Amino acid sequence: MATATAMALILAACSGGEENDAAASGTAEVPEAQEQTSTTEPTTTTAPTTDTTAAPDVPAPDEPTSPITTVRLSDDEAPRFGAQMGDTNTNELLAFLQDPDDDGEPFYMVNMIRYRDQAEYGDGRETDLTGQEADEIYGNFMGETMLPRYGHEVMYTADVEGDLIGGSAWDQVAVVKYASRAAFSEMSQDPEFQEMSIHKDAGVLDTLVLATTLIETPQTPPLENPPFPATGDDTVMALMHVLDYRDTAEYQPGDADADPNRSGRDAVDLYTQNADSVAGPLGVQPAVWLKVEATTLGPAGIWDEVRINLFPSHATFDALTSDPTWQAGTHHRTAGLEQTFAIMNQPLTNEFNGMVADID
Repeated sequence: MATATAMALILAACSGGEENDAAASGTAEVPEAQEQTSTTEPTTTTAPTTDTTAAPDVPAPDEPTSPITTVRLSDDEAPRFGAQMGDTNTNELLAFLQDPDDDGEPFYMVNMIRYRDQAEYGDGRETDLTGQEADEIYGNFMGETMLPRYGHEVMYTADVEGDLIGGSAWDQVAVVKYASRAAFSEMSQDPEFQEMSIHKDAGVLDTLVLATTLIETPQTPPLENPPFPATGDDTVMALMHVLDYRDTAEYQPGDADADPNRSGRDAVDLYTQNADSVAGPLGVQPAVWLKVEATTLGPAGIWDEVRINLFPSHATFDALTSDPTWQAGTHHRTAGLEQTFAIMNQPLTNEFNGMVADID
């Protein structure tokens, strides 16, 4: 079992579990055909340049696709991309919590969660609870009692619709804001927290938890009349991108845009700038961008950044990814990324900019 301090990072979000050690990671190099992942991702220091005050005439996609749904695999069949419950990257976690340069500012835990089919309690108790139901006992307690007690806040929760890249079959994603590293450590010592963690251990099969800090995220007002607004059958959606940059971008042989001195991050920035010229007028908005400081549960030392981008509707996503201008820039993203997750999700809680899915 993890130490009490390590267990704190099993915090996830209300009704969203997470916590684990190393296993496999995301997908390897992203094929261009699968580049339907990023959205409006302006550079981390510059706001989008597109005019978001009015929607231009944008042709509808030829064949809008229906929302992706995740095929539920059994626990034995499920691919493993996070870590077993209870295991922790202790060295990374402690280095993060005890960083001598810690400024005392808030940080964010990003959680990707896959539930067990049936809850399995470590103390051997019999139960009819599903994994999600067991984790919700923990999550409700955290959201109502433990997080407020220490000044922490659930910022984002979402149900996963499907994985465009990564094949991880996550069930839920969440982001929790912690008041400080010291407050996080203090909470981890709370006896009530330690007692209730048994429910999370029982419910969560696989998880990836990333300790992150905020990257300056451009915020633009939503389009009053986006070309493809949400409807009763087509809700707001989001994409969570978990990014692993190459040290040096790797383009296909003969690519005229190849530059041997370009970093992977710079290549993705070129993709981002190009994508924003299409995504901004469609009403796509960045919710939050986060720098990964430590992988507390899951494969260590891989991930660099997390970006969550919001779409007014699934039709907006289809319009973006069918646009020739967007398609023309995707080779930069392929060249810049070693591996990635791209997780389509329906935001249920969003304290970053308020866009959520209207789900009955």
